Amino acid sequence: MKLSAFILWASVLFAGPSWAATDQSDRSKQSEDARARAYFTDTELVTQSGRTVRFYSDMLKGKIVLVSLFYTSCEGICPVVNANLAEVQDLLADRLGKDMALISITLDPKKDTPSVIKSYADNFSTGEGWHFLTGKPEDVTSIIRKLGHLTTTPNDHTGLLVLGNVSTATWTKMAPNAPPLAIVEKLKLLAEGGLAQQ
Repeated sequence: MKLSAFILWASVLFAGPSWAATDQSDRSKQSEDARARAYFTDTELVTQSGRTVRFYSDMLKGKIVLVSLFYTSCEGICPVVNANLAEVQDLLADRLGKDMALISITLDPKKDTPSVIKSYADNFSTGEGWHFLTGKPEDVTSIIRKLGHLTTTPNDHTGLLVLGNVSTATWTKMAPNAPPLAIVEKLKLLAEGGLAQQ
């Protein structure tokens, strides 16, 4: 998965003071929030429960997030990644649905309808704060390209994990087979502001 476009955006658009710097005015914060919304967009997607959500405002804003890509007919890396994330979910039970979120976006929205992804997500005992997302193919393609995934072929993906502190525009990536505890520690480090932009 190519993240060059996404990382370039983060490094150029948010070069300088952190979004969360305490000396920023409310007006400045609102402006920066608007820029983030303009980049990620409030494109509507649908969760595994059938709820329509706005990608930036409902899924990303103010959160520490881990974004992964999958498709339900994937027999290679996807089941492994999601089993790994199920362990991450257990380790973050007290924070998911609050300041942290796991976001899994299908690469095959034509086949992966809300009912299909719900059945798939149930295999991993997903709880509050782990969102499996689908939507109109053109909307899903737009979102995953914002995240640096430039191919439209579902089986041409690596399973790379994208982790970020949305409020500070700090992003990093991890291998899909990273140990769950290492993923959790990286998310907590992001929450504490302990990572420079990568």
